[in-house]
Amino acid sequence: MPRMIEIDRDKLRQLIADRGTSPRAVSRGVGGNDHLVRDILSGRSRNARADTIAKIADYLEVPSSAFMSGSDAAERAATIAAATLPIRGVVQAGAWLEIDEDQSEPETYPAAADLRFPIAAQWLSVVRGDSMNALERNGQPAAIYDGDMVHCVDVTAIEYSPRDGDIVEVERIRAQGGVREVTLKQVEIIGGVVQLWPRSTNPRWTSPIPYADGDVSDTEVRIRGWVIGSLRRF
Repeated sequence: MPRMIEIDRDKLRQLIADRGTSPRAVSRGVGGNDHLVRDILSGRSRNARADTIAKIADYLEVPSSAFMSGSDAAERAATIAAATLPIRGVVQAGAWLEIDEDQSEPETYPAAADLRFPIAAQWLSVVRGDSMNALERNGQPAAIYDGDMVHCVDVTAIEYSPRDGDIVEVERIRAQGGVREVTLKQVEIIGGVVQLWPRSTNPRWTSPIPYADGDVSDTEVRIRGWVIGSLRRF
């Protein structure tokens, strides 16, 4: 069950007023229904989920503790902050970009790390394009659309080996490390040979990437993330 957090309604009301906005605007800004924040302020919803608190705080540009009740608000706010993942970047088939060693602090998004992998790095990637819009898992539609985010786990830390049907984040590097493509693919293993397939209605994406965990002609191919879930923002 999602953890529930008690809110100081007066503090939240004042923060909204100070920013010249409205409960409805905040509700819409965090992707909730029009009555989300109004119900919190009226007491109809006395508590809120940790991820909701994090979204409201991010929208108002304040720490979560700014409108939480109780003497341990700062400690509980730290717990909420931990329920976020960094957005590592964009995944897009066919987009070869210069490698940029950006050292800035990554943007984060409210999402809980998977506790099955306590020592592995986990992150979100924003999907661009339609190379996985016809994905199926276990015979059921599981499309990943433009704008969705995928939750990835570092494969090195978990000693991952490709398995048939897995969704993975793949990095291809060319020009002696000068440009790269980061994309999503589904693993298909036939006769012991691993191939990385797009799953798309777009005829542009109909061919697999051969996978040898290393150099393939002038291109280095590696799986860097195992996709364990996806998020859709509205």
